[in-house]
Amino acid sequence: MLKCKGSDDHYAVKRIAQDMVNMGYSKFVFKSDQEPAILSLKEAVSRRVTAIKGDGVQIIPEVSPVGESASNGDVESAVKQVQGQFRTLRLYLQSKFNEVIPDDHKALAWLVPHSAHSLNRYLVGVDGRTPRQRLKGRNFKREVVDIGECVWYLKPKSQGVDKMNTRWSEGVWLGVKEERGEMLIGTPEGVLKVRTIR
Repeated sequence: MLKCKGSDDHYAVKRIAQDMVNMGYSKFVFKSDQEPAILSLKEAVSRRVTAIKGDGVQIIPEVSPVGESASNGDVESAVKQVQGQFRTLRLYLQSKFNEVIPDDHKALAWLVPHSAHSLNRYLVGVDGRTPRQRLKGRNFKREVVDIGECVWYLKPKSQGVDKMNTRWSEGVWLGVKEERGEMLIGTPEGVLKVRTIR
């Protein structure tokens, strides 16, 4: 979820570049339509990926013809799948908490990437493999719970610090940080990255 279109959103540039680096490929065809905001975003992402990987990466920019969104068929299909997963998970949360989640609710910022990650981890294709299996060569094996679930988490860096008190605390499960397999936990103090939940 972005605050605006284009490359002014530094989070978008950082996130897309990190996703490209995490894929492990040394050559990319970076395709989009010709909308100026998207072209600006692509340029910023390409610069960031090159800064991270140096000369070890080749990024080939490509644009589809004006008015020919059908030429981006695979991408359009993936966008529809993520949108459908997002709507399903949003409806699930609304029914779970018996409350309407407004369009500007902070939970939606976590629901969008979780929707995409869920499809990458668990949607089995015609070849019998998930997108993650095709990319990484193995299944996702990390423990997950429903997004929005209240969990106990083991406080990071708590071993041997305060032996008189519990090392566990309560939080809300928001997803898994794909790069390191860390759980994202919402707390009143902010979002934490943890390794262990119950």
